[in-house]
Amino acid sequence: MKVTGLTAPKYQLLIDDKPAAGFTAQELAQGCNLTLTAGPITEQARQWWSLVAEKNNVFFKRWREVQLYGPPDWAKSPAFETVREKELARLDEQIAQLETKINTMRQPLPHTFVLKPAAP
Repeated sequence: MKVTGLTAPKYQLLIDDKPAAGFTAQELAQGCNLTLTAGPITEQARQWWSLVAEKNNVFFKRWREVQLYGPPDWAKSPAFETVREKELARLDEQIAQLETKINTMRQPLPHTFVLKPAAP
């Protein structure tokens, strides 16, 4: 974000009426990277990343603990394979639900930015 022609020495940035960051007029004139500030945009990114990590953990469990799992010979049976297939289907559904949430969460949202002089 770059803003020039400001007269106050310091400013506060509000995003969706929530304090996000404070900048000097000089910093704003040079340009500020808002991806490094707190606020609704950063919170959305954190929530998105949390969903991605959760989905990856479910996928890991599906692959390593269910699909690749090889039971001992004495436990191999059609019943075992039926249970495995049900668990794979359950985990696939969980992964699909998380991917839907991830796709929704990654969409840009409209935000209201307000830059106001900060109290001295």
